[in-house]
Amino acid sequence: MVQFRRLNTTPALREYVHGYWDIQAGHQPEVLDLVPDGHPEIAIMLKSNIQLNVGVHTQFFPKVGLLGQLSERCFLLLNPGDRVIYVKLYPWTPFLLFRTPCSDLLNRVTDIEALTSERQFRQLVRDITNTDDILEISALLDAFFVKKLDALQQKNPFIAFAVRQIYCSSGTLGVEQLTSNIHASRRYVEKLFKTQIGMTPKQYARLIRVKKASLMLLNENIWESIGDVATELNYYDQSHFLKDFKAVARRTPSSFLRQQGNLSLDGVEAYLDQWDYS
Repeated sequence: MVQFRRLNTTPALREYVHGYWDIQAGHQPEVLDLVPDGHPEIAIMLKSNIQLNVGVHTQFFPKVGLLGQLSERCFLLLNPGDRVIYVKLYPWTPFLLFRTPCSDLLNRVTDIEALTSERQFRQLVRDITNTDDILEISALLDAFFVKKLDALQQKNPFIAFAVRQIYCSSGTLGVEQLTSNIHASRRYVEKLFKTQIGMTPKQYARLIRVKKASLMLLNENIWESIGDVATELNYYDQSHFLKDFKAVARRTPSSFLRQQGNLSLDGVEAYLDQWDYS
């Protein structure tokens, strides 16, 4: 069984890095079937040959890669003994780090060396692979990202505020309300999201709404039916909910529940949790 261990970041990174994760596969091949959660990640392979499937596309992770925004269900295939360190980023952080339009990174893993020629990333990997001490790894990551992010140019406060607005509404906030809340035109907000998040605000809100629905569906003690979840998330009818869910999760809610039923989800759902914008 896959083991997930979370490491908190230094408070100085609170606006940029959600957390670090040490993920280790068990003695058998593992498949993580995931509904995306809107967070890009930097993946550092320690003992790994991890495969990512998104739609019909298959990729293998490089030694250090940036996993951009995912717009639909994905599969992570882990071999016995695989170990990877994930740096779970906030949605606006990759653009700040690499200044690459995030729409170019959508649904793919990109080798860090293709995004930047900076030697610090390669040195970081060498330092991490030379130790098995997870607390030392966490300290190395903290030091690297604090130094890297401190040197960045002025950040745009609109994008972080807009993303938080979407999360706080569980993806139910409409584009018109969003633009009104941040006092900006729809055209400006859509361009900003495409460049710095990777998709339009409408697409991103749908992603978060479906992710929230997937978590709610798993809590059978509260929700009696799929219709209850649709109503709670402000869908005007169940068919609209089913359309959105199938577009992101690539299956119906009923099929999602059947396929999840035999999995131990405690670690997976802790890993995917992101409703903590305090």
